[in-house]
Amino acid sequence: MNPGAVGRAFVPGVTRAAKADHHLERILALITVVVPMIGLTAAIAMLWNTAIGPVELTLMGVMYVLTAMGLSLGFHRHFSHQSFKTVPAVRMLLGALGSMAAEGPSCLGGHAPPTSSIQRPGWRSAFT
Repeated sequence: MNPGAVGRAFVPGVTRAAKADHHLERILALITVVVPMIGLTAAIAMLWNTAIGPVELTLMGVMYVLTAMGLSLGFHRHFSHQSFKTVPAVRMLLGALGSMAAEGPSCLGGHAPPTSSIQRPGWRSAFT
């Protein structure tokens, strides 16, 4: 038995397979991020001053920032962790902005609450 493998299960080839899977995941993530950006840049360059101009680019940038704020502030910080409280109108705005990213409804925040907080009285869920 390998002295370095004491205290853990060791199956030959599993580590190699995990490294290969990790490498494949990194390549797929890179392709998923880079290819759409190249396509967007090419489309903007080909359609400049015919269908796309400064107004469209500004609108795209503003909508991107608003959607990112809805995801990070709304879905993640507010609905998942309840890290801040706000009025219902702002809750609805953050939910709508986050929903524009097509990541699912805001009531499914993405994180399960810690077990200790489920048993704690007064714990607020994302559904309230």
